[in-house]
Amino acid sequence: MTRRIVLDLKKDFDIIQLGGAIDHPNPQPVLVDGIKVIPVKGYGDSHIVRNLITVEQPDYMLIFTDPRY
Repeated sequence: MTRRIVLDLKKDFDIIQLGGAIDHPNPQPVLVDGIKVIPVKGYGDSHIVRNLITVEQPDYMLIFTDPRY
């Protein structure tokens, strides 16, 4: 679901996505299909979100999580 939304929105907006996982081999942000993906451990935390808001100054935020958890 998120993939379809993000790929459609990237036509008109700059997209930054937090990519959560148990452990990332490379903690540096990467560009995937024109979308900046920032790796975070697990689901991230409030500090990561606050820092992202301060640094990137987004106009909008769309939050999705895994509905199974």
